[in-house]
Amino acid sequence: MLKPRPPNEFDPRPKDGDLCVGDIHADLDGFKNLLKIANWNPDTQRVFLLGDILDRGHQAKECLDFVRSNGIISILGNHCDWHYRYSKHLIEHLKTGKKIPMKLDKVHKNTFEQFSSNEEYISYMSPIIDEFPLYLDFEDSQGKGFLLHAGIDPFNTIEDQQPDKMMVRRYHPSSDHFIEDETPEYPYWQRSYEGHLGFILHGHAPVPTWDFHKNSWVISLDGGSCMGKYSKGYGVHRAMRFGDRKIFEGPASEKAVANFDRLRK
Repeated sequence: MLKPRPPNEFDPRPKDGDLCVGDIHADLDGFKNLLKIANWNPDTQRVFLLGDILDRGHQAKECLDFVRSNGIISILGNHCDWHYRYSKHLIEHLKTGKKIPMKLDKVHKNTFEQFSSNEEYISYMSPIIDEFPLYLDFEDSQGKGFLLHAGIDPFNTIEDQQPDKMMVRRYHPSSDHFIEDETPEYPYWQRSYEGHLGFILHGHAPVPTWDFHKNSWVISLDGGSCMGKYSKGYGVHRAMRFGDRKIFEGPASEKAVANFDRLRK
């Protein structure tokens, strides 16, 4: 299978005035409302997403259509990567009858069922690995930095990062098991990062405020979106404008929240 790709010369880079948006999780209505709050002008401003376009919400297909038709570029997040990999196994299954080694949980199945057929699902998911880079570098009027989905090893260069960890990392040191909350033994990687790569914009782990980590080199744009009460009482879409680095927030749509509530039962 193909591996996540680094950025190439054809990927656009953010500049002053462009917008960066955290995990929208298949909530196109909430995403569009956030763009309206941020006064997005599609003729002059590009939009960059930090991954996880899919799952939890009710508009997976519509989100991918909107992203592709508006020239929006997204970082590869773990949820989109999952569906890409599932689509490749599904192709093999349809050809040979070979068992798919990945299981659909409630959230993944909900996304899968939003497509009319296996063929439509595959047509939407199989291009993802080529479309979405693992990270993107940028430079605005306040300096240089990187967009990435989850996190980094705070003591290494960007070239020495582990690609799979960049989509799921929440803490340092790295480990094969998963730590939900920060502990003295496993502090969030943001606490140890001192800016050697520049400014970092990330998503993946919902936080109640964009400056949650209290680190001048890091901003989290994952506001929980349609997770609502399951993200500890908050649940917003969040964006940052390059240049002045102003933060915008808007609520998730009621339908997206209701859909995720249903999946949690």
